[in-house]
Amino acid sequence: ASVSKNLPAGILQCMNDQYFTVTYINEGFISLFGYSKEEIKEKFQNRYIDLVLPEDHIAVRHWFNEQLSLGSTQELEYRVKTKDGRTVWILDKSKRVVGEDGNEYLNCVLTDITQIKQSQEELRLTMERYRIIQDQTNDIIFEGDIESGEVKFSNNWKNKFGYEPISGNIFTQIKKLSHIFPDDIPALQKIMQKVIKGVPYAEAELRIAGAEGKDNSQKFLLPRQGIDWSGRLLRETAQKQRDEEDTGDIDA
Repeated sequence: ASVSKNLPAGILQCMNDQYFTVTYINEGFISLFGYSKEEIKEKFQNRYIDLVLPEDHIAVRHWFNEQLSLGSTQELEYRVKTKDGRTVWILDKSKRVVGEDGNEYLNCVLTDITQIKQSQEELRLTMERYRIIQDQTNDIIFEGDIESGEVKFSNNWKNKFGYEPISGNIFTQIKKLSHIFPDDIPALQKIMQKVIKGVPYAEAELRIAGAEGKDNSQKFLLPRQGIDWSGRLLRETAQKQRDEEDTGDIDA
């Protein structure tokens, strides 16, 4: 008991019944949720399930029963409402044991993972916004790892060119890229080497074959961000620029 008091987590022992009836809590448990032993008894009748957010009751009971049927230990994530009104995410690592009285008990280590959950949700929202931007733009967004050479392109590549983009290590495959006009590959290699050496931004015009074999002139924008790169392929209107120049000559 003296050791468990110093753990940066809550320790709970409860009966393996429908209420997860509390038989022991440590100081970490009290710090985690704000309730004293007396309050757990008087306010909740020692029913741990009543601390759990009502929306998670069914899931908690289901997962406890399902996972414990597969073995004596399990991990579960759920939400608990604290005394001060906060909702905290709990990682519950439990082990089922049989007491001297013949009853089943759960020995649980409870860890507050609220910040981790919040970070995961922020990342999910960021990725969702990123996906929306990708879907709404006509440009092709790409990103890669400079050290491994791994590169990924947005779905717009297939939408624009009619086939799947290169995947995997671009350094080992660059000379085999049949969809890039051969005369333009050195320009791509050059800007990649610039970025690898620390140049913050580089660009080149490349001709990329469409599904019908027609070359589409693209501007390859490659900014460096730490050990990663990310950027865009823009539909470069080389022909449009020439048309505009011709129009300008006529107007003149």
